[in-house]
Amino acid sequence: MIGIVFATIREARPFLLKLGTSVDEASNSSLFFNLSLPNIIVCICGMGPASAEREVSQLIKNQKIEAIINAGIAGALNKNLQIGEIVNVSKVVNWPASGYYVADGADLWGGLPLAVLLTSSDPVFDSAMRSQLAKLADIVDMEGAAIARVCQKAKIKFSAIKAISDLAEENDRKRLFENIDVLSVKLAEILYVVKNI
Repeated sequence: MIGIVFATIREARPFLLKLGTSVDEASNSSLFFNLSLPNIIVCICGMGPASAEREVSQLIKNQKIEAIINAGIAGALNKNLQIGEIVNVSKVVNWPASGYYVADGADLWGGLPLAVLLTSSDPVFDSAMRSQLAKLADIVDMEGAAIARVCQKAKIKFSAIKAISDLAEENDRKRLFENIDVLSVKLAEILYVVKNI
């Protein structure tokens, strides 16, 4: 079984609707959607590394998971990346702690550009911080490294695709919220092919 993990119900909603699954908009975390497809379960892990680690650990404990796909939005650290671009995560860096995790998504997302993902426990909306983090990675989120760490510990394949929602600068929180819905639809289209795996 493949676990597809989103941080929020808002990011997951277009994919769930595409599969004909009703979505409870009132709840935003700690949800598992058993779909009519026997090989896929969707997990809404909540925001931040602690929540992601807890929920994905629970998912792996309770299901026969062979692989995890982390899908969602991320801020661009690399100035060559554009808002709206979808990237295939090749490696995940845990920040500020050291260490990284290699992603296994080459087969699934071979047509997408590769990017190194950095996971921070706090949102990054600061130009100076962005410049510092850009030395380590191309994009930033708040869950990827925690999910990758759980997968590595459980010896489960991990891959991630991320949509660039903002540039991680001072006024980009608003931009993130403006872009999340349309980008989640783009992610749903790409993820839809996974249902046949």
